[in-house]
Amino acid sequence: LHTGFGIGPGLAGALTGAFGIGALAYSLSAGWLVPHYGQTRLMGMGAIILATAFVALALSPWLVVIPLATAIVGLGFYMVHN
Repeated sequence: LHTGFGIGPGLAGALTGAFGIGALAYSLSAGWLVPHYGQTRLMGMGAIILATAFVALALSPWLVVIPLATAIVGLGFYMVHN
């Protein structure tokens, strides 16, 4: 983030902190997601979400995409590791 977008390390850290927003989204919805989809399906969906968000992070030329994609990484990570 620092070299690719020319932002300071503080802002780069804050943007990376968006991971926790995705983790919180999973934590708040896990009571519904796990019984509704099951652990195996939820893990597969999480892997797809995680991979898609990583591609968005790697290829996005826009800074505004970074916090959203990072939050989605957090969501996918917690879905895989439910």
